[in-house]
Amino acid sequence: MDFFLEQPDMMEAMMTLNPIATSIFILSWTIGMAAMMFPAIIPMILLYNRLISKSFDDSHRNHKSDYYTSST
Repeated sequence: MDFFLEQPDMMEAMMTLNPIATSIFILSWTIGMAAMMFPAIIPMILLYNRLISKSFDDSHRNHKSDYYTSST
């Protein structure tokens, strides 16, 4: 008796459009791609967040100083 499930052949799954095998392939491909890209994208996200917060702080400070200098 064979208690193990056979792994679907991805080429056959794509040619016959087996929905279960295609879903397994897409899910595993997405997880693998996210796992490889995650370490590369984190520094860019942190840099973008730092630049946006600095830009927001600068514009907020300039707006406050313009308000106080124009009212005197």
